[in-house]
Amino acid sequence: MFWYVLLSIGTLANAQWSKIQCTPPARVDNNVAIMTSQSINNVRTTCSPTDTFKKNIFIQFKRTYTEKPKRVSDSTISFDFSSGGINKFNLEIHNDKLLLNSGDRGIVSSSDKCMAILARREDIFQWVRIRINHLFEIGRTFVSIDLTSYEGTAFIPCLRFEMPIITESLIMRINAYTMAGMKQEIHKITDTTPSLQASSDEKNKKRFQEIESQLNRMETKISRIQEALRKYMNFHDDHVNKVFEQHSNLKKQVIGARNTFESKTTSHFMLWSFIFIASGIGVCFFVNWKVKESKRWGHLM
Repeated sequence: MFWYVLLSIGTLANAQWSKIQCTPPARVDNNVAIMTSQSINNVRTTCSPTDTFKKNIFIQFKRTYTEKPKRVSDSTISFDFSSGGINKFNLEIHNDKLLLNSGDRGIVSSSDKCMAILARREDIFQWVRIRINHLFEIGRTFVSIDLTSYEGTAFIPCLRFEMPIITESLIMRINAYTMAGMKQEIHKITDTTPSLQASSDEKNKKRFQEIESQLNRMETKISRIQEALRKYMNFHDDHVNKVFEQHSNLKKQVIGARNTFESKTTSHFMLWSFIFIASGIGVCFFVNWKVKESKRWGHLM
């Protein structure tokens, strides 16, 4: 009973715990913020992490096409960073780039966008790394933005910019929008460096699972072919046996008919031979009798 109560309390606590809060129609499902999808389409959604950030921020996300786009459209996820009630900078993830919206905030940037493939048809994770370094001696904050490579095995440089010093922790708000039913999800927000090898291992595991699934399908097809071949061989053997049996029966019938014919021919031949011989003997007796009668009548005359 004690363990049941403890398990129930733990389950309830886990169900209520969340590191991100969303405003409907966006929702949190198993600590995953589902920002947009086929059912959350053509509407702007908002989610906010409950944590604040000072230095490093790692955001794991997925942006997956749920169907073939029927028209040209761009889906977005934007990250608004504010401190002390003031919006400091904004990052927008588009299908083909990561864009920095600096506005008039004293931001100095070498580039305001980073070209990258940030929308996939495959269901894979991507990461964005935000590193914040405060240079108090010059009163500036330096921010670097990196994205994972296409293979997801390493971080690659994306954006670099500096701005007036940020003295307080950053609060993040996430907004999303799609007109194409794109599935946009935030899976994790952390200040701990993730292991990209784990992501690579997940890909390899998924690939192995796909290969295993293909092998299982091939094995099923081979089993079906073997079963069909076995049935065909059984049918062929039955057919051969039936043909052989019919051939044997036909051969017996032919031999029987031939024997019957030979037997009847021999019987007829013997019958006609007997009749011929009997007729010959009868003719001989008749001729002999006629000769004797002629001679007898000759003497009497």
